[in-house]
Amino acid sequence: MAKQNYHHGNLPQALIRQGLEMLAQYGEEKLSLREVAKQCGVSSAAPYAHFKNKDEFIRAIIDFVMLELTKQLQETEKLHSGNKSLIIELGLTYILFFLNKPNYFSVLFSRSNHAEAILLNNQYNENPAFSVLKHAAESIFENFPISEKQKHNILLAMWSMVHGLAATVSMPGVAERMRQDPDTEQRLRDILTAFQQP
Repeated sequence: MAKQNYHHGNLPQALIRQGLEMLAQYGEEKLSLREVAKQCGVSSAAPYAHFKNKDEFIRAIIDFVMLELTKQLQETEKLHSGNKSLIIELGLTYILFFLNKPNYFSVLFSRSNHAEAILLNNQYNENPAFSVLKHAAESIFENFPISEKQKHNILLAMWSMVHGLAATVSMPGVAERMRQDPDTEQRLRDILTAFQQP
């Protein structure tokens, strides 16, 4: 594994990026802060100036992935703001994020309770990425006289489909094959629009 170089003052991000790669490759049990430091070319004590322990370091990695996903969704939201296709574009962005970085899916959902918070506890704010999807959907709900329970169920149905597709495209071997197919993006778009009225 190649050592990662970092710019002065940016060691925490370098450690997180290296840790993300190693976490996806070796799993949480085999992740070592000492090895992460070695790959970044710093002393074994250096990570502890930024992270109290391994658990805090893994949490920082999970937060980093969630932030990257949320940023991409927010960019899509700005680009397609006001368009009828906004929900579809957000769903596609969510799926393509994990298609292009399949290791991020397992890292983000292996120990976090983001999915549980949404599905069982209705805690949307626990998942910033979901909050972007929710905000976009609410602008559509304004045009229909439906209850809050109906809104919640529709949100869950939309998110479940997008999240399920993201889980599928991030499976070992699947992402590589799909990235090589020039029709992949259109196929995913067709799936997301399958329930739209003609």
